[in-house]
Amino acid sequence: MFDPSNMQQTSDTSQSLPRSDFREPADYSLESSPDHCYPQPTILGGGWTLPRSFSDAPLPPVSTHYFPANMRGTAVAVFLGGSVGALARYGLGLWIGELGGIPLATLIANLSGSALLGFLAGLAEARSSRGVGWALGGVGFSGAFTTFSTFALEAVHLGDEHGLLAAVAYVTASVLGGLFLASAARRGGRRW
Repeated sequence: MFDPSNMQQTSDTSQSLPRSDFREPADYSLESSPDHCYPQPTILGGGWTLPRSFSDAPLPPVSTHYFPANMRGTAVAVFLGGSVGALARYGLGLWIGELGGIPLATLIANLSGSALLGFLAGLAEARSSRGVGWALGGVGFSGAFTTFSTFALEAVHLGDEHGLLAAVAYVTASVLGGLFLASAARRGGRRW
């Protein structure tokens, strides 16, 4: 239990440490290490120590409590869908690239990914289920295929190279087009 009367102010920071848990920092120089490879174990509060190397660290027991059996198929589906989505995004970038300085591959990836995600969401809503198909196509593939970070960076580059109007037009087309396609595809997925 935490006892505020048992506190000690450290000299270099404003953080307070309980006196019983305070230890001098370990010396990580090569001379202090007996085998000249790893630092001495660092003593932490409560009897915990950091291992001398990762190979000395005990592994936690494997338990289905952390990853239940009914979730394993879903996790594998997200992994496979994400792998394929990332490769498809990379391939699209190589195949299409830019057209007149406009990052067309990212625009196509984000618009088609929005449409696919909207369709899958509508399909899942109509069937009242977000199972392995949603994990594979929605979370995995669409999550890896579409990319906001690339979109943002390319919008900045477009603004630098072609002016603010070109960047605003690209952002507007991406956002409004994505919203429209996701909405329309979601309606289509509900009817499917």
